[in-house]
Amino acid sequence: MPSASALRRRVSKTRPDLRKPCSPFLSAELPYGGVCPVAQERPIKFEVLPAGEMRRRYGLTAENRPTITLDPAAVPSALRHLIPLAERFGVEDDLIRADIVAKTPAAECAAMRAAVEAHAKAFDDWLAGPASAGPAYSPEYLAFSCLRMAADGC
Repeated sequence: MPSASALRRRVSKTRPDLRKPCSPFLSAELPYGGVCPVAQERPIKFEVLPAGEMRRRYGLTAENRPTITLDPAAVPSALRHLIPLAERFGVEDDLIRADIVAKTPAAECAAMRAAVEAHAKAFDDWLAGPASAGPAYSPEYLAFSCLRMAADGC
């Protein structure tokens, strides 16, 4: 079987309308009758389940949260005092982060939200600034992005 890149080159030469890469999250069968070379070579298996079932099956709970340790030097000085909040609430997994927020007392959640909102400009300057261009994101950038999402969920 030819490699995915060889198939992409062949498709690109013969079907200019299909030059955009197909999504590996789709099945190998594409709507226009073609075959996605990426999915054909290494199909991705995934499940669609309710959040509660995902939590139960895979342990995506606040109790199983990852430990986050951030480098203050990688955080803008205006936000460094929020590092403890980012280490607590800045979990990348949506289900775990939502569970952390749900299990946080209302007063603590409100205080976290107020702290984040009080520094909205500093968050915007960093998270929507040049660092947002990627392609790689630092653990600090991701944790503060997730902290902001957690504040939105309080």
